Amino acid sequence: MEHCIVILTVLRTTALLFAAVFLYFTGRAWLRTRASSMATLFVAVGLLAGGALAEGAALQGLGVGLDTAHLIESVFLLLGFLVLMLSVLLHRPGGRFRSREALETEPEPGGEEDEVPGP
Repeated sequence: MEHCIVILTVLRTTALLFAAVFLYFTGRAWLRTRASSMATLFVAVGLLAGGALAEGAALQGLGVGLDTAHLIESVFLLLGFLVLMLSVLLHRPGGRFRSREALETEPEPGGEEDEVPGP
């Protein structure tokens, strides 16, 4: 079991390094564009990376079991993917988000407005 912990540590550390680089570039893109979609992506990936970090800290720093550490990471994964899902559902062109009222009043895709006139 000890060799699994070493392999898990190496893989998680590598993933966290890649996540840090990704977050750096996402943060720079947000500073350049001020697009809310970049900010949301930053938060979501930060939660995903934070889950891996929290799992490692719980497993090695706090000495909790692997099952409990995975449970902690799963909460962060759930939150990260929830933020991503909301970002996709509420996104509108121009990097802004739709209000709840706009979502309720917009026509459904494939309605009369989307029909292409015939020849």
